[in-house]
Amino acid sequence: MLLQVIMVTNSRSAVVSLRSRAENIKLSVDIELQEKIYAQMKGEPGASSAINPKTGEVLALVSSPSFDSNTYTTYKYLSQLAAWKAASDPFKNRFSAAYSPGSTFKLITAAIGLDNGKIKPEGDIDIQGDSWQLDKSWGSHMVKRVNGTVSPVNLKNAFVYSDNIYFAKSAISIGKDVLISGSNKFGIGEKLPIGYPIANSQVANNNKIKNDELLADTGYGQGEVLISPLQIALSYSAVVNDGNIMSPILEGINDKIVPKVWKSSVISKDNIKIIKDDLTAVIDDVNGTAHNVKTDGLALAGKTGTAELKKDDSDTTAEDNGWFVCMDTANPKIVVSMLIENVKNKGESHYVTPMVKGVMDYYLKRVM
Repeated sequence: MLLQVIMVTNSRSAVVSLRSRAENIKLSVDIELQEKIYAQMKGEPGASSAINPKTGEVLALVSSPSFDSNTYTTYKYLSQLAAWKAASDPFKNRFSAAYSPGSTFKLITAAIGLDNGKIKPEGDIDIQGDSWQLDKSWGSHMVKRVNGTVSPVNLKNAFVYSDNIYFAKSAISIGKDVLISGSNKFGIGEKLPIGYPIANSQVANNNKIKNDELLADTGYGQGEVLISPLQIALSYSAVVNDGNIMSPILEGINDKIVPKVWKSSVISKDNIKIIKDDLTAVIDDVNGTAHNVKTDGLALAGKTGTAELKKDDSDTTAEDNGWFVCMDTANPKIVVSMLIENVKNKGESHYVTPMVKGVMDYYLKRVM
């Protein structure tokens, strides 16, 4: 079969269409959305993915900063070489990599705990102070709260305040094996069924959580958890797609998209509304970590996350990465995940939320 490759490029993105005499293959990527996301990221090092939760269509895959590949293959001005040297690795494809997800992983811990009866939506946990450890065997290691304290804590205000201690205790209650098998239900640990090399996600090294200290850290997205921006967007899509995750689609044949469920019932139907309401409160509640994303006329839900990259408890110089995952809930059309590197002393995940808010405002008003 004779294939003709047609590439449309600009300095921000590229779309490739493979065309034969018999059929056209066109990418699902929305160029205007891709450009908007890139602009919102303002050249900061990071990555973003956007999907349609109902079909699995990949609407955007963005790596920032970027460069014009045409410039790379032609004469390079000294000014261009200096700009590349000053940039934060513009040749790295960040959207294909896997990162520590921080508190965005709490969705998965909550879904597993609810489905296994280890988390009760209205069940209160008495948590005093801003640090906790299971016992003295942990030595100096403590799980810490970072967004204020409230006690007793239930699932909703644990999401609103992003309470690390609540989710660490929940993970201990869930147990190592159940947390791993429940995460695997979301496709974590598997190769994504997509025609592009995206790094595999993981719950822990070798799919084994070695002790309770690591189990607690895993519950709030630290430890050895690694997830790509596309994988976390797919995980959140289950909240607005009846508990199912669609197979990610990058191309349609003859302009025809054929949606297919990849993972079914990763969140049980009894618990979808609970989680959706709690993620909505993260934005709507004045104490929510993403309250600055609230937009009149738009029904949004989401979760922030700050991933600490320190090697151990004594590491005080390591950077943080900021995350935000957001979706519309009234008539779901999009889930956006965004990671910005090196946000320590910039507001952590709060540095990311306005960027995603701009994307959601733009896209939803465009397609409404």
